[in-house]
Amino acid sequence: MKAAKGICFVAVALLLVFLGGECAARAILRWQGKTPPHPDESVELEWRWAARHLAAGSALLPSDLVHDSLTGWTVRPSIDRFGLRTNREGMRGAAEIPRARVPGKRRVLFLGDSYTFGHEIGDDETYPHYLATRHLGGWEVLNMGVPGFGTDQQILRYESAGRGYGADVVVLGFFVRDYSRNLLRFRDYAKPRFLVDGAALRLDGSPVPSPEWLYAEYEEGRRRIAPWWRSRLLDGARAGLRAWGTRTIDEDAPGWRVLALLMERFATAVRADGATPVWLIIPSEESLADGDHRFAVLAELCARRARELALPCLSLAEGLRRSLHGTPPVQIHRDSSAGGHMAPSGNAVIAAEIARFFAEQGLLR
Repeated sequence: MKAAKGICFVAVALLLVFLGGECAARAILRWQGKTPPHPDESVELEWRWAARHLAAGSALLPSDLVHDSLTGWTVRPSIDRFGLRTNREGMRGAAEIPRARVPGKRRVLFLGDSYTFGHEIGDDETYPHYLATRHLGGWEVLNMGVPGFGTDQQILRYESAGRGYGADVVVLGFFVRDYSRNLLRFRDYAKPRFLVDGAALRLDGSPVPSPEWLYAEYEEGRRRIAPWWRSRLLDGARAGLRAWGTRTIDEDAPGWRVLALLMERFATAVRADGATPVWLIIPSEESLADGDHRFAVLAELCARRARELALPCLSLAEGLRRSLHGTPPVQIHRDSSAGGHMAPSGNAVIAAEIARFFAEQGLLR
């Protein structure tokens, strides 16, 4: 009897501690104005999107992005403001590129995220632009980068919109932090993702619903941000474990299994179109500064996979680090307010590295 009472006492005490912690967690989140965590990062990001847009009373994506049912979003076509222009296909720059090739002109097409598109820099300060104007005279250079894209979305954009341009070379600018985006169903907005199905990839989450539809789901209560019955304390703990677990990058990591198959899909699609695929590894600012081990491992895994696929691969880390510590040193990244994005001078270094690599690979003939 005493043992049973003791167990009950401990159980009640633990329950009271848990309830106290739960109340504290909810109060802190409310005080901080944050949406609650979730074990699934995609759900957490969707809740944040819903909270922002419900507060604003609008379902619109950021002004430079528009909904795309295949990739989730893309760059708004025909932007025309100081320093930023896009053509009718949403490519960076004002030039309209006809699908039909100009006789005698070679063509290179770039895929990527905001590092390729050029985050908050001018049209003439992106690395594709420097490559066109300083190194590849006579070539047409197409910049199909889209801010926020993962590798999965970049490849889908090529397959749906890029392959019709008949490029001679297609370069995918793989920013190392895009590694984790490929596992998400939601980032800037809802997105598709590829799931590993045996030895192949299976597309999930496409077509992507419109922002208006998702906004209405939350506004009318069919979806809810953090339903009351979800424990903020337990979800926070599980979200912490999720974040800790995804820091490991190796051959067995889910993110690598997806990326390895995406590299194969990219190489196969580009070669089927009669072009040469190139895998460009863009390091993060912190990996240049302190040699972040995770991203060094990722770059090596990419290089090894590229050799297996006979896929030309250029890692920019060495060239950027050499310029960063040169005499005089070159500013590679902008200040911290730019989120680690490239400075114009850093993009100029990237363009020179790509031109050198093209020459080594015999792609300039």
